[in-house]
Amino acid sequence: MSLIDADRWNLRYATNSRQTFASARTWLTSHVDVLPKTGLGLDIAMGLGGNGGFLLSQGLKVVGVDIAEVAVRKALKSHPGLMVFVADLTRVEFPVEIFDVVCNFFYLDRSLWPHIQRWMKPGGLLFYETLLEDQHAINPGLNPAHLLAKGELVSAFPGLRIIEYVEGWYGEAHPRSTARLIARKPAN
Repeated sequence: MSLIDADRWNLRYATNSRQTFASARTWLTSHVDVLPKTGLGLDIAMGLGGNGGFLLSQGLKVVGVDIAEVAVRKALKSHPGLMVFVADLTRVEFPVEIFDVVCNFFYLDRSLWPHIQRWMKPGGLLFYETLLEDQHAINPGLNPAHLLAKGELVSAFPGLRIIEYVEGWYGEAHPRSTARLIARKPAN
């Protein structure tokens, strides 16, 4: 990410033309049964904090990070219990084995994958969903670097045990081709 990216996302959030993640993603809310009742969560590229707010409602403390200051301010207003900060995630380093749950929705930076695994506590959960290359069929303007190849996400976190993995199209009003993963870091 860069200052140009931050400016672009701040403009989208400031003009309300982008309401990304005002509500929690269904991939997270439909799997509430696997969430711990306490602990610390991380909401990567949190947007308006819907996922972090949902984790808060389930009893977790939550750190939310986004490059857009406007989004972070709005998220904190909607979810005052969030611990939030503005940052370029490629320049953030958290302590090893600190998070019980990590959420990453529609943000793809492959260089973060080994960091995510290190940040997770033994027994910790990862919820990950992002677009596949098939999305180009309906949105050719997307940066190919931000799209997964089929089968790529399933092998992205070799140290984790997969709980559930799905690829394919969903949604009628706003169709998306995604890869969705829930995985657990083995307990020591």
